[in-house]
Amino acid sequence: MPGKIRKSNAAGIMNSNVVTVKESENLENTVKIMAKKGIGSVIVTNNGEAFGIITESDIIRILAKKGRHFFDLRAGEVMSKPLVTIIPSTDIEKIEKEMKRRNLRHLAVVASGNVVGIITSKDVVDYLGKWKF
Repeated sequence: MPGKIRKSNAAGIMNSNVVTVKESENLENTVKIMAKKGIGSVIVTNNGEAFGIITESDIIRILAKKGRHFFDLRAGEVMSKPLVTIIPSTDIEKIEKEMKRRNLRHLAVVASGNVVGIITSKDVVDYLGKWKF
């Protein structure tokens, strides 16, 4: 039916190349990783367990607050937590609603306790843009 959005889920639109940093990583290296990979967020881990996220918005907020002391900080000190997650079978409508409700631009996709992907608001908009209303 023209104009109807076809159902999809997190597994269908997520990026499975998730970039992580340890909570002890300094922000200078974290920012360099983000810039080199052209990404807007990194997942923060501790002993292999994901428990936070650092986004471009976090970087800007902390840089404005800390100034030149920004680079002395560690990922674990500035990350947003708790890490908001969804499962691969979560449908697009629920993803979009969760992002709006929590004012998020990134959601981690978790399966069997492991981060298997990340979805950004751009991923959702790109998916919805494929279907004309």
